[in-house]
Amino acid sequence: MNWLFHQPTRAEKERDDIAELQESSPWLSGATARLIPGLKLAVDFTLAIGEDQLEFTLHYPDFFPDVPPSVIPKDPGRISGHQWGAGGELCLEYRADNWAPEYTGAMMISSSYRLLSGEAGDDKPPVPSAHNMSVGQEVRGSISRLLLTDSTKQHLLGVAPQEPVDFTFNDHWYAQTWFAQITSLALDGETFWSETPPYVEEIPTKRTGKAIRLRSDQRIPQSLTREKLQELMTGSPLEAWVRDQSPDVALSIILLKGGTVRLFSFFSDATAIKFETVDIPPAGERLPPSHAALAEKRVAIVGCGSVGSKVAVSLARAGVKLFELVDADLFYPGNIVRNELDLRAVGANKAKAVKREIIAVRPDADVTARNIALGGQEASDLTSGALKDLGKCDLIVDATADPTVFNLCALVSRNEKKPMAWAQVYAGGVGGLIARARPEIDPPPMFARAQIQNWYAAQNVPWLAEEGTDYDALPADQPPLVADDADVSVVAAHLTRLVIDTLTRGQTSIFPASAYCIGLAESWLFAAPFDTWPITYASEGTWGPTVEADAVERALAFMTGLLPKEEESEVAADAG
Repeated sequence: MNWLFHQPTRAEKERDDIAELQESSPWLSGATARLIPGLKLAVDFTLAIGEDQLEFTLHYPDFFPDVPPSVIPKDPGRISGHQWGAGGELCLEYRADNWAPEYTGAMMISSSYRLLSGEAGDDKPPVPSAHNMSVGQEVRGSISRLLLTDSTKQHLLGVAPQEPVDFTFNDHWYAQTWFAQITSLALDGETFWSETPPYVEEIPTKRTGKAIRLRSDQRIPQSLTREKLQELMTGSPLEAWVRDQSPDVALSIILLKGGTVRLFSFFSDATAIKFETVDIPPAGERLPPSHAALAEKRVAIVGCGSVGSKVAVSLARAGVKLFELVDADLFYPGNIVRNELDLRAVGANKAKAVKREIIAVRPDADVTARNIALGGQEASDLTSGALKDLGKCDLIVDATADPTVFNLCALVSRNEKKPMAWAQVYAGGVGGLIARARPEIDPPPMFARAQIQNWYAAQNVPWLAEEGTDYDALPADQPPLVADDADVSVVAAHLTRLVIDTLTRGQTSIFPASAYCIGLAESWLFAAPFDTWPITYASEGTWGPTVEADAVERALAFMTGLLPKEEESEVAADAG
């Protein structure tokens, strides 16, 4: 959109206001309007600042007058302390954050004069800055950054003048940027501080270097060559170390001055890479206090597909750090449409790939990833071992929507008296189901699931999705379920909330029901998107394994009958 074609009256006013300003201001001359490529309006002008005649161009953007014009000097160097880099736009009192459509280009020219005349002369104090940039704005031009935690910074700033300190650091490439993270500090060969960086690759590049505080008469240079470094280190304890380094060997050094920490790394080039320092702010408490209990809970997630992968990572963000993941499938390109994983995981076992995502979110997580098909053709020992470990978890999530897997998870849940949660995404993206079964509060999972099926039938509304599908899991030989990432994410997010509630609140749940039918479209039972139907369980079934009244005595008799006579007494003693 070009404002000139829509507001010619405003364009004429801009021209006339600048002409009037030039006529009344001896410091302004040469104001000339012209069109630049793209049929954009620009005004060249000259400001008299002291004895200097400084030339500028006022550029009007396409979205003027709702967006401010920019004043750019023709001098390619830096002419002001309030400028976006050498040759860049002046940072004036009228900016994008306080601009109003009634402001004019003439006002921008006047503001430029006030700024530059206020800075002219060595005896004048700096012009106060209203410039408030975020850290992201300050470092956005850098592709090398040192991530500095508060602990790291405090220990570095405690280094005595001219006392060299050895340090180790990791670096990795991510989002078109090199990141460095210090891992340890040592003095005279003795490590006095170390830290495991919370932001690490699986196999980071590990490097070493030396840190030193500069003398009071030295400053940290904006750029650093090996020759300049040798000059800086002359007379310091690192003079010989720098001199003896081969140009072909990587060299890293941290220079300290006041509260500034700057990392430089030399590789094969004569000029070092300068890392912009990013102080990592304290994380602060962003989760409810009740979530602290999640760190001690082990959660089993059976099925690391579209629902399971999202639930796993979301639980890790919420505070869970103990996981048991079970899934034998591989990740394929077609899975990308609604899975937490990305194309880097193609060909990987889903359980192991989701483990990696959990570790990326929570590096201190303890994750067991089992690549087995629960309920499939597996060795009995593998299936038995997996079921045994599921029983040790504090909660079991079935994210497979597979009846066979559900039955196995339900068996463990009932026998070990462990809560279980599950979900289904209805075919066609119509909606989904989330449900749970809590020991001694809800019916055991098999009974709960049967009651949900009866509730479906009681609604007496025919299923309206694609022919040949229903609201249950699709057999493996049928086409993939049609639902997009948003559909799956809604169901997975609600299931995650149900899991967190179960682990942290017990009987004081915020959910009045333990199963919900959630609509995402006007279809089947649902009158509109987000139409939600709670499903209330009736009391039914008992928790715990089925035990016959005389089970112990009969089992003892059976086992002793299989053993040689001399071992019968040992069995009886063990049973007692």
